[in-house]
Amino acid sequence: MSLNIARAAVQDELMIKAFIEEILKTDYFKGNKWTITAPEIIRDVWLTMQKMFDVQDPLKTVKQEQNEAALKIYPHTQEFILKSTDPFLESL
Repeated sequence: MSLNIARAAVQDELMIKAFIEEILKTDYFKGNKWTITAPEIIRDVWLTMQKMFDVQDPLKTVKQEQNEAALKIYPHTQEFILKSTDPFLESL
């Protein structure tokens, strides 16, 4: 996942390689820290990415694309849900 996010944030493969190498230096990827949780690892990876790539939100472009795709189908989806006998259940 981090590799895909890194590629979304920057196009420079050398920077991406340096990022992956930096992450692999951490204690938990060396097997030295077994008590850390997945959210803590993700936080550290995210902070490393922000620092190395000098970007606040590495997923900004991806999120914008997904929002645009959702907005394209919104009118159809809204109509479908509103015509349902149980709009709440249908929306779920």
